[in-house]
Amino acid sequence: MSCFAFNPVHSGVYACGSFLKTAGLYLEDGTVMAILTGHLGGVTHLQFSHDGMKLVSGGRKDSRLVMWDMRQLGDEYEILERDVDTNQRVYFDLTRNDRYLV
Repeated sequence: MSCFAFNPVHSGVYACGSFLKTAGLYLEDGTVMAILTGHLGGVTHLQFSHDGMKLVSGGRKDSRLVMWDMRQLGDEYEILERDVDTNQRVYFDLTRNDRYLV
C-alpha cells in the first residue's frame, strides 16, 4: 500500500492506493467494495471530496488525476490533466467547497 484516504461522511469506508496502479475501496471490516484501475503508474495520493461522493486518485509518472463517483464504482467520472514525470509523490487537495482541485 502506498497511500490511504478515509471518507469524511461515510466513516466505515476507506481507500488504499497501490504501487500496482490500482486503488481499492473497502469497508471497515475489510470487505472489498471495488478495485479501481486505470492509472499509468503506482497510485501515490488519494483524496475524498468533503461530501464523500467523489474520490480523486493520482499516480507517479502519470499525468492524469482520475475522479471516481462513489455511486458508480469502477467508472471514471472525470479525467484531469497535470504534469508529472517523476516517481516522487505529487500531492493535490480539494478546496473546502469541493469547487477547485489544487
